[in-house]
Amino acid sequence: MNSQEAKALVASLQADLALVADWVAEGDRAPKGAAQALARCEAALQDSPELRSYPEGQHFARGLVTSCNSLGRHEDAVRIARFFVEVHETYFELFTNAADSAAALGRFDEAADLLGVALRKDLYQRFESTSGQLRTFLSRWPQSREAIDKSRDEAWFRILLGEKPPRPRLRDETCRIEELWADERLALPDHVRPVLFRFTREEALGMLESPPLNPLEYWFSADYDDRSKFPFPEAGARLLQLVEVLVGCGHAEWLAGELPRCAPRVAVVAAMSGHASLVPAAERVLEAPGLGGALDLLRPSRTKPDDHRKVAAFGFSHSRFLSALADAIRTYSLTMDHLDSLLDPAELFAGFDRANPGKLVYFFIQSPESYPLFSEYLQHWGRAAPKHWGNFVHPRGHMLYTKAYHYRAAALACCFDDSASGPIMLRRILERLDGQVSYIQSGRTLGFRNDTRRAVATTLEKLGKLELRDEVEELLEPVEDG
Repeated sequence: MNSQEAKALVASLQADLALVADWVAEGDRAPKGAAQALARCEAALQDSPELRSYPEGQHFARGLVTSCNSLGRHEDAVRIARFFVEVHETYFELFTNAADSAAALGRFDEAADLLGVALRKDLYQRFESTSGQLRTFLSRWPQSREAIDKSRDEAWFRILLGEKPPRPRLRDETCRIEELWADERLALPDHVRPVLFRFTREEALGMLESPPLNPLEYWFSADYDDRSKFPFPEAGARLLQLVEVLVGCGHAEWLAGELPRCAPRVAVVAAMSGHASLVPAAERVLEAPGLGGALDLLRPSRTKPDDHRKVAAFGFSHSRFLSALADAIRTYSLTMDHLDSLLDPAELFAGFDRANPGKLVYFFIQSPESYPLFSEYLQHWGRAAPKHWGNFVHPRGHMLYTKAYHYRAAALACCFDDSASGPIMLRRILERLDGQVSYIQSGRTLGFRNDTRRAVATTLEKLGKLELRDEVEELLEPVEDG
């Protein structure tokens, strides 16, 4: 089901929804068939799980829950709201109204649970209004206070009731995960951050391992708004902040011990962090001794001409790591989205903040087929008339700053290509270098392009391809500013 189909289904139920609304307005003088209309509306939500992921379905459900509440059909209100517990973006009021119904039934533990769900659906930016709604609920249902105080969501309830903790000190073993949700430096995705306050370290790691994010294909698919294919609100690299959260709360050693039981992509992220306990553990899991040193070659803002060859050789020699890196790139959109916000980029992920995870493509220079997106770009850029550099369909899709790293890697990959097409593609890519590499985060695009020319010359010399170097010598000359 896509957005248009969701709208069509809701439109087909408008007559039933109008009957239910009339029932609310008329009270005991309910129009004929109103109860059946309510049942049909609920059945549509139950039988079409995809509908729940779309704003049309959520707006529709909110109206139903509000109507059920007004009619005193509290069991119906709670049941309909329960359909939406696992939906990532849902109206806050759908659950607060259902919590009212649960409280009216005297089920205060369930009311506290539904209210906790409501709070987790709300965005942290609405702190004041959320706090006010919690106070209003408690004024209506003071009996719920005991259930709230012993609920799993008690930590955030206390914060919303005015007991907001002071800004936590990272890397202090007394810092708790739930205290970090209010830290203004945290930039987790909007559908993730509100639940941080209730996380255990095991849940934080579980979310890092199986992230509620759409994969890399999300940026390129014409069906990016089809929630049956891409069920989450977004994709992106910001979830890497969970590593900072775990380390900052004193769980680095525990995380290192858990890496062997996690998907290998988590070990890649752990190695990128550069933490003294995590890097050796990641190297063991990925069977890649020396990975920390290879990543360190990429951390400086300006990489040396010979560093690319060393990084490429490392990737080529460690297939398990290369496979895990490709998976991490796909899962967290590392070479697509920017890691703009870190709690402390000087402490963890040094050199991989902002668009710099794009440098990870250098590991695939000798094995472009292991990273399909790079392999596709390499073939397109090496054509006589390249078709594209993006094919982005999603409105936020871009590789504005990471494209430079991919283009440099493509030129270097051609140096290693011993087929007849390798030299031809290298010449074409070098001829287009100035036009294709026009943005880089530092703003020093000319320097980046000249460094790319030096890296190509150095690589050809190291590979003993002196004839090829001489053939493209005029394209390797540094370009002067102006």
